[in-house]
Amino acid sequence: MEAFDKIAPYLADPLVLSGFALFVMAGLFRAFLKSDRLSATLPADSGRILLTVVWVMGAAAVLTIILGFVLALNRQQQPVRPVVDAGQLIARIEELARENGALERDRTGLSQEKAALEATVRQLVEQSSRLDSPPGLADALALAQRTGDPSGVVTLLTRHAETLAADARKTNQAAAANLRQAATLAQWTDTRAALAAIRRATELDPDHLWSWIERGRLETQSGDRPAAHRSFVTALERAKAAGDERMEGVAYHEIAVLLLAAGDLKAALDLFVKQGAIAERLAARDPENTEWQHDLSTSYERIGYVRVASGDLAGAQRSYEAGLAIAERLAARDPANAGWQRDRVVSYWGIADVLAQLPGSRGEALVWYRRALGVVEAMKAAGRWAPADEQYVGTLRGLIAALEAEDTTAAR
Repeated sequence: MEAFDKIAPYLADPLVLSGFALFVMAGLFRAFLKSDRLSATLPADSGRILLTVVWVMGAAAVLTIILGFVLALNRQQQPVRPVVDAGQLIARIEELARENGALERDRTGLSQEKAALEATVRQLVEQSSRLDSPPGLADALALAQRTGDPSGVVTLLTRHAETLAADARKTNQAAAANLRQAATLAQWTDTRAALAAIRRATELDPDHLWSWIERGRLETQSGDRPAAHRSFVTALERAKAAGDERMEGVAYHEIAVLLLAAGDLKAALDLFVKQGAIAERLAARDPENTEWQHDLSTSYERIGYVRVASGDLAGAQRSYEAGLAIAERLAARDPANAGWQRDRVVSYWGIADVLAQLPGSRGEALVWYRRALGVVEAMKAAGRWAPADEQYVGTLRGLIAALEAEDTTAAR
């Protein structure tokens, strides 16, 4: 009975059942041929031929049953891939990043990095179901989903990338792609591992321009601004050589951000203006390209910010209003897009900052601050506001309260 229990699961296999059915049919047919009434009516040669057919049917039935058992056994011995939910894995990584304070620091391009995280996780989950995926990827992703810590995936991808890189130069791009994925995951929890991965990626595939941007950002994040400047300049030079105007603009932007942090307002403004000129050309070339329109809106925001810091309030207001016009169009096209709504908030906020410094314009400033807060609260209520921008609510409320208090004091 115990032996039957062991083989019972295999008996339900379709191939095994088909073999048994064929075997039974062969047996019935043989019995029919052996019957006295049929034997008397059939010529001897015909009877022998029919019996041979029956024997062939029986042999085929036995082989079918054996094949069914072998295939069923093989399926049972194959490891079951763990089920990984991309959305849950992304949420767990972000949760761990918040617990570690990784989302509290100033992070240029955070929205782009979040989008990259989501795209990378979904790529890896899809990749883990393929036969050519890195060995152990599905298990590593499942562990990251349970713990929120992607370090196991980072280690696996890094080791797999190094294996690919050792094979031959033609595999370098594939290896660099793995390293970029590792860097995208690691930057949320381990800057050092992320930086090591992206530096190796730029060595293996130096023509991948975005890798130099990510490398510079990670070097900035780690505090090595001179190295970041070199990476951004490399990206700029390679973008010019490749004729990639958009990446040229991105490189100008990143260098300008470094100069702004160093207090060199004039040099930063010059580069932001260069980026803006490129963005304007691209946006005019293809008005339907939302990414290029967003680039132009962002360049206006940056120019406005620097002009405020430089004391050029009139110029700053013009820049913010130009950026707002684009942001409003994009937001109207896709109201659920948190990025477009964030651009509106930044423009509202910038205009309010300018008006708050102009004599007699505090009332108008309050209107713009409240508009910005209204957008943030609406997006937050809808669950579409990024956790990294959570501080916007408190800061805007503080600015509004300060202006209201000044008005109350002045009225007295």
